[in-house]
Amino acid sequence: MLHKLNKIVYVENYENDYVYAHPSLIDDLDKILGESRKETDFGKQFRKKIIFLENLKKNCIQQKSFERLSKHGYLYSLRVMDAHNIRILFAFFALQGKEIVILLYAFPEKSKSTKNNPKSYSYAIEKAKERIEELKSVYEDLQLITN
Repeated sequence: MLHKLNKIVYVENYENDYVYAHPSLIDDLDKILGESRKETDFGKQFRKKIIFLENLKKNCIQQKSFERLSKHGYLYSLRVMDAHNIRILFAFFALQGKEIVILLYAFPEKSKSTKNNPKSYSYAIEKAKERIEELKSVYEDLQLITN
């Protein structure tokens, strides 16, 4: 059961009041990176992308590492180019009158798109949608920003 949103703590703590993570995001990243996280520059790239996101907000899509998913316009993708080709799906929300971003689901994009393949966008989109519904059930005033 989801209890609260997490601050960004992967690799190292990153304090901000704009970008948060679904509690399962750390597990997603651990499954992808395992012990290799120390051998890649994932942490440095991830932190850089979070800073871009915090500063640029929805304009982050002007950077090539971000995209708005065309069929699911409220979902965005953050790309971390390393040996794992990691994508992190996220969305913008309003919570207690304030805009925030929640990182929803991380996956290594490597395969054809099917809803049963955990390394595909289709599967990741379904997981992100599930996590949005989960968050809404915990935070009654959480509103997905769709425009």
